[in-house]
Amino acid sequence: MTSKPLHPLLFAIYPMLALLSANVAEVPLSDSYRSLYLSIFLTFLLLILLHLITKDWIKASLLTSLFFITFFSYGHIYNLLKDTEILGYRVGRHSMLLIVSGSMVILGGWWLLFRIRDYSKVSKGLNFISLILLIMPVFVITNYYYQSIPNSPLLKDIAIEKLDIEGELPDIYYIILDQYTRADVFQEKYGFDNSSFIKELEQLGFYIADKSTSNYHSTLLSISSSLNMDYINWLQEIYSPDTNSNEPFGELIRDNLVFNILTESGYQLVAFKSGVYRTEFRDADKFIQSRIKPSDLSTLGWPLNPFENLYLESSLARILFDTRLITKETEIKPIEIGYELHRIEILHTFSNLDDIVKEDGNFIVFAHILAPHAPFVFGPNGEKLEHDEPYSLSPVGYTIGDEKFIKMYIDQTKYLNTLVLNAIQNILANSKTPPIIIIQGDHGNAGYAQKKDIPNINMKERHAILNAYYFPGGETDLLYPTISPVNTFRVVFNTFFGGEYELLSDRNYFNPSQRQFDYVDVTDRVKSDELNP
Repeated sequence: MTSKPLHPLLFAIYPMLALLSANVAEVPLSDSYRSLYLSIFLTFLLLILLHLITKDWIKASLLTSLFFITFFSYGHIYNLLKDTEILGYRVGRHSMLLIVSGSMVILGGWWLLFRIRDYSKVSKGLNFISLILLIMPVFVITNYYYQSIPNSPLLKDIAIEKLDIEGELPDIYYIILDQYTRADVFQEKYGFDNSSFIKELEQLGFYIADKSTSNYHSTLLSISSSLNMDYINWLQEIYSPDTNSNEPFGELIRDNLVFNILTESGYQLVAFKSGVYRTEFRDADKFIQSRIKPSDLSTLGWPLNPFENLYLESSLARILFDTRLITKETEIKPIEIGYELHRIEILHTFSNLDDIVKEDGNFIVFAHILAPHAPFVFGPNGEKLEHDEPYSLSPVGYTIGDEKFIKMYIDQTKYLNTLVLNAIQNILANSKTPPIIIIQGDHGNAGYAQKKDIPNINMKERHAILNAYYFPGGETDLLYPTISPVNTFRVVFNTFFGGEYELLSDRNYFNPSQRQFDYVDVTDRVKSDELNP
């Protein structure tokens, strides 16, 4: 092992790689680039500065490694100790941890500078340790993208035929409300009566498929299936069942059959920012996202992406994230900025769903809205909610199944109902030609499921979804109460565009955790599971 000081650079990039490996299925590699560049830049900057002071490259490298170890471990130690009390005193305070961290740096620096006799040996040891640390995250990231490579062509070579179109075309709105469960589940499982929302949709002319279930239990699988009008179980022939990769679903969504058919037939694609990059069509004819105004956030438009936020929140920079910034306009803690941006994006989507109603042309509008799915950012009347945990799309700060989780899920649904109804009323009132509107949950909730496995999850709760259709002229003859998303556009094309698509059997599938291509048929469980056993 060389004694050349490689460890400062390796210790600097390890936190970024470890974080990326833990979230590799959820974030694009490009979101991590700036964090990597910053780590490398700070390494060399600090090395040069400390060399000017110590006049010794090895001593400078040891001090640099000490700094990075302390800097990037701070946030993790804080999260571990922040609620810990000893003799009634909370030891996880920033004031206490800063003193401890500063003392460790001072004592560690003194020991490194004045007590070590063989600097070369210490440098070799740190090189070895830092290399060992990098093995696991590098392996996880590399293996993830290696597994994503199909052993045969992924996208089916299907001829895209133009639709049989006569007269004026209806605009089509496909609105996915993430994790929006069915009315009977709300009532029987959570004690929430959502019937007033359902009745208002019906009064607007919607057909409610009140026994509808999702074909798959998670977002990417469900949307991949619905936008390709087919089950995706054939992926098992291409990927090993225990492959843990989301890349194939991203490809199926980006180049899906439904949008290809519609755009080939003269439709333009309008897509909204969702916050899940695999469901964002950034190359759409119109891609709509909010433009944060200075008055919206005290930071004048937060420049960091979610990965970078999490990267810094796990470091000594956590102190800044917990500091409340106050301006003339508002006050906000940086740790809440991710949630606020999420909140603004949802509001922006609903307020702009009807942007194209008066434009010339024919449009397919796709909006995947991350609500009522966590994070919970709305109270029942639209109130802002405060958070003390780093931004995440997973439930943080509460346990799935507890009363707090269920209450926040219901509260966010209540306000979401208001946003949905306002947006739909605007679309219907302003459309020159009556549109087709589909409002659909991609999967149900799992409010009381503690483990993502077949024996411990209520399949009816997980698959039961809101599924509502507004068809011009009330042409709902082909719709039925149990219709599932795989048949949604088969019915649309058959009803309005002369399609002759055979309707598929409505089946339900569940894939165990970390096995994205192991599809277990749970249709019988979905039908038989009691909501309140």
